[in-house]
Amino acid sequence: MLITFEGVNGSGKTTAMREVKRKLEDQCPEYRVSKYFCPGSGIPKIRSIFKDPKADFCGLAYLFMACADQAELMHKHVIDSANPISDEIILIDRLFDSTLAYQTVYGGLSEEVINICSSLSTFNLRPNLTLLFDVPFEVSMHRRREEGWEDKFEKDFKDKFEALREKFLETVQKDPARVKIIDASLPLCQVVDTCFKYIKNVLY
Repeated sequence: MLITFEGVNGSGKTTAMREVKRKLEDQCPEYRVSKYFCPGSGIPKIRSIFKDPKADFCGLAYLFMACADQAELMHKHVIDSANPISDEIILIDRLFDSTLAYQTVYGGLSEEVINICSSLSTFNLRPNLTLLFDVPFEVSMHRRREEGWEDKFEKDFKDKFEALREKFLETVQKDPARVKIIDASLPLCQVVDTCFKYIKNVLY
């Protein structure tokens, strides 16, 4: 069972994923629950490059780095679990939906190029469920300021926010069976409960 958490910076998906993992472990003890994040869980050093506000690579270079990290993550932690008898639930903070959104808006790359690379890097595996955390700009800005976030993708974030948000929302139209919108501006407990409801629908 592969579940991805997607959304713009400051949407609260990382915090919610941590709480969802705890709830799954408590209420679904028959499953082993693992969590990973992209970039960084495949090739850890790549994460520091993405988080470096002074780094300035072309869009294609960022795409290849993201895909390299995803390929290693999938190879190490997902492929062996993707079989009918697996009792593992794998939670991943960002995967190819984020790659598509950020590298079209920031990298200026075509969706066709990104989709080809992402298909290769994920071995054509698709999540059973994607939880898309949606928030308005004001909520994202407030949360990012509280946590002191600063990375390459904070530059011009205000100007690019709506374009990023729209790219994520397009995934719902393209794949409504997989992608479910989460109103992430709600209190954390409500967000976690909504996530858990969608996950239970897929599990059972």
